[in-house]
Amino acid sequence: MVAAPVTGRGAHAAELVGGALAAGFLIALAFTGSAPQLASFVPFEPAGVMTRLPEEITRIELRSEDRTLIFDRAGEDRWRTDDAVQSEATTEHVARALRFLHVSKPLATFEGEDLDAAALSAMGLDPPRSQVAVFAGDDAVLSIAFGGLNPSDTGQYARLEGQSGLLLLPLHVAREWQVLARGTPDHRAIGPAVASPSPSQ
Repeated sequence: MVAAPVTGRGAHAAELVGGALAAGFLIALAFTGSAPQLASFVPFEPAGVMTRLPEEITRIELRSEDRTLIFDRAGEDRWRTDDAVQSEATTEHVARALRFLHVSKPLATFEGEDLDAAALSAMGLDPPRSQVAVFAGDDAVLSIAFGGLNPSDTGQYARLEGQSGLLLLPLHVAREWQVLARGTPDHRAIGPAVASPSPSQ
């Protein structure tokens, strides 16, 4: 069954409403210089542990159980280790790893004062499974230690250097660093893992 077309008074009312909406849009555009936002639109706000933008990062030190990898930015979209420029595949892993640190909100936070060494060890944080330090020029942006998975395997424990609390991060945040730590043919180990990061000149 096809609905009858709107005619008469109903059609006139619809035209008036449409005209009013159009006029309001043009007035808002004239006064603000931009189109009005819908009430339901919520701008995206990054909520990760790294507040600096990924493109600001110039150096990364990735420490795992048996080695350390150091990445230095070599142009806008390339990284190098020990003067060897990395492949596009490795560069994409680095880009994703930095982006996840910047945008991914922790699943939970825990106060760390009451966590003893046994609890930290059970979480894989004493010692940590891996540690990442990132720098923007000479500025140390953050150092984060990654531990093991929570009992339900839905998140990974982590700890920021200088903070007593612990984090439960989404699994994808650490996954890219784990891929890089395992290494690819174009990675070169810089040296043995060390306890705490420091920018190298």
